Amino acid sequence: MPKKVFANVVDHRVYDDGVNIEDVTSITLPDLEFTKTEFDVAGMVGKLNMANPAHLEAMSYTIAHNNGLEGERLATPDIHQHEFRLMRQNLDVPDARLEYDSVKYRLAGQMVKESGGSIERGNPLGSTVEYSCQRFIKEIAGKIVVHVDIPAGIVIINGVDYGAVSSILDG
Repeated sequence: MPKKVFANVVDHRVYDDGVNIEDVTSITLPDLEFTKTEFDVAGMVGKLNMANPAHLEAMSYTIAHNNGLEGERLATPDIHQHEFRLMRQNLDVPDARLEYDSVKYRLAGQMVKESGGSIERGNPLGSTVEYSCQRFIKEIAGKIVVHVDIPAGIVIINGVDYGAVSSILDG
């Protein structure tokens, strides 16, 4: 039996360059996808793809919103510093008690696309903004579990510095 079951996002806040953006409906976080090298070597019975943990594919993320207060600033074609704060509900199974975790995401990205949504009577005027992600930091309960900074060559996951592999050339 599990000790903890992680459940719902209870609430969230979105900050763009330190300004609280209201009426954000959803955020699609970037996929961390490592580049792959294909090996097809004599003696092996097939091809083998291996991930390169020191090199990532391009990342992107989106913010969907209903054009609330400060929402217009999301579409400026600049580099944005975003912080997404959320409270996640979890169940302590042995004690049958609800608890809450703080989860933060800090991203830097350049706006690359704004989708204006659709105009429908009785529905909000929603927009979706897409960003090219340069930096991605995920923090759970005060502990950084993922830190990726593409221009700086940083790939740290669960405390392991996978970007250090490329530092062999510097040493």
